Amino acid sequence: MIKTALKLVGLSAAGLAAYLYLSDRKPSEFAKTTYDSTKDKLQAFSNVLDHKNDFSVKLTQMQDELSKSKPTLDAMSHDISEYQFKIKPHLDLINQRINNMTK
Repeated sequence: MIKTALKLVGLSAAGLAAYLYLSDRKPSEFAKTTYDSTKDKLQAFSNVLDHKNDFSVKLTQMQDELSKSKPTLDAMSHDISEYQFKIKPHLDLINQRINNMTK
């Protein structure tokens, strides 16, 4: 187990050395860019988590407001249904007269 781990570390170090040699980069420069890149990615991930939490809070607030407005929406729906019931005979009469005129 330890031999395998040492082999992996050795291969990784050799690969890194080859990469740095072929790309003409200094180890300190590579370490700094890797650190900065990792730091930026962690910050972006933190921002995503913050936005997710904000979204969850806003979604909960919206659901609360919807539940508060449900009685008003139900009352409006009832009023619309009542209006449709009252106007239906008049619309039927208008449609009947239009049909008689087009015959």
